[in-house]
Amino acid sequence: MKKFILHRAKGLGHPENTLEAISSAIGSSHQYIEIDIRYTSDSVPFIYHREKIKTNKGSFLTSEIDSETLREMTCRKTGYHYAFFDDVLSEFSRNKKDGQVLVLDMKDYGKEQDLLDRVYTHGLEKNVHVTSAIPQTIFTLYEYMQQQEKYIPLYFGYLRSDALWRKFHQWLYNSSWGSRLFSAFLPIRLLNKKNYQDPSVLSEKASNYVFFDKAGVPEDIITILKETGGGVIMNVRIRFDDCKKIKEQGLEVMVFGRALGLHKIFNTHHYPQLLYSDYIDYIFVDTPGHGEYKYAERHFISNVPQKRWFWEAILSNIFFFLGATRITKRSGHLDDLQVLDEVSNLLQTGDIILCGQQRTLASILIKSFITHSTMYIGDGKIVHASIDGVAELPVEDLVPQYDTMIILHNNNLDAKTIQKKIEFLKSKRGIPFDFFFSTHQKNYYCSELVHDACEFVGEQGVLGDRSPKIIKPRYFLDAETYDHVYVSHTLFETESKKYKLNPDVFTNRLRRAYTEL
Repeated sequence: MKKFILHRAKGLGHPENTLEAISSAIGSSHQYIEIDIRYTSDSVPFIYHREKIKTNKGSFLTSEIDSETLREMTCRKTGYHYAFFDDVLSEFSRNKKDGQVLVLDMKDYGKEQDLLDRVYTHGLEKNVHVTSAIPQTIFTLYEYMQQQEKYIPLYFGYLRSDALWRKFHQWLYNSSWGSRLFSAFLPIRLLNKKNYQDPSVLSEKASNYVFFDKAGVPEDIITILKETGGGVIMNVRIRFDDCKKIKEQGLEVMVFGRALGLHKIFNTHHYPQLLYSDYIDYIFVDTPGHGEYKYAERHFISNVPQKRWFWEAILSNIFFFLGATRITKRSGHLDDLQVLDEVSNLLQTGDIILCGQQRTLASILIKSFITHSTMYIGDGKIVHASIDGVAELPVEDLVPQYDTMIILHNNNLDAKTIQKKIEFLKSKRGIPFDFFFSTHQKNYYCSELVHDACEFVGEQGVLGDRSPKIIKPRYFLDAETYDHVYVSHTLFETESKKYKLNPDVFTNRLRRAYTEL
């Protein structure tokens, strides 16, 4: 089961890395809380992420301001006072819940012993993980743990560079004007594996990262991480092949809920590939709710497949932006609790749920009041392919998003066959959305996913005599295989056994916009 880390303790009503945010996080249901550790000029640790601090009295480097002065200042942006590490440890010691863990991201090199001493003094070695992207910090932390015989899980921030990216950094770093530009705007040093253990390569700011090539994390770091029960943080561009290799080496893998990269430019924190991958143990999230996939109306595809041209992502997002545009202010008609209770009581595992939302332009473009199809997998959840990719979703989150719904049930399937369908659907979780609606790709759109699950168990008659280029959700209505166990009040059945929109619910203008099934 995935473990979710509240990134910088934010998302609970207070600015990140403040004592108020950390107190809220400790009092919440979050098991893992991450904070960033910086040191003042007089070696007092406080909680802050960046190297340059912007206060109500000006901007300073964190290493150039003393603790007494810092206590009197507030953040220029939020007006909050800065949190000091000792106060955080005291708060955590008093109020932590069973099993709650602080994840400490060390930003400064040379303060490893001091940080561990403070953790040991509070007796929190079993409630702390330490992360760092500085190799020297990992070595120094481990050496001091050996002396004290008190081990804390260590996590190394690993950044893999592409060949072109690496050459660009080498060129900048080796040229006279380039090195000045590099120092001013790119605080990331490219270090070869031969000298990454040499402290002299670190700048005075000591906040540099290390890029490694395809060979992966060096063996001596892997040995330390294994012995402390830690792992690796995949930074910047997440590659699942890298995560797999790290898992095979017996290490845990942390990733960020936002996966950066040009081909993922529209990604959000709800990234199903991260959520359902077997190669990932921890996910950093910036919002409450443990980072669980939660449906929300969004206008952009957030799980663009890899190896796609950027223009394809742009065009597909323009299409979905227009399709999601509301053409009426009328609210949904399935957000009543009685509707949700009725639907929940009728649903059986393996049922197909067909949905429609007449508020958006997509319904007119598709020329149907059924625009989405999902399958119920039991335990109050469905699996569907949406713009976020294939993912699980609670029924209680699905129902309010639509104003039209039909539930289909097949009485001819036994429990074993239904279970095979569910296993098929779960095996597809995390696969990106097929925004070209092509049956020849490895990605999925909604009705294609449901159809393939039916086809997987040999369920016949879904398409009938059709062999369409696009499998439409409405095709499931024509299949004689299914009983229609629920039809929302926004529809009524005609003598020809077809459905029409209920005129008592929809306006004449909207009703004329749709064609019959």
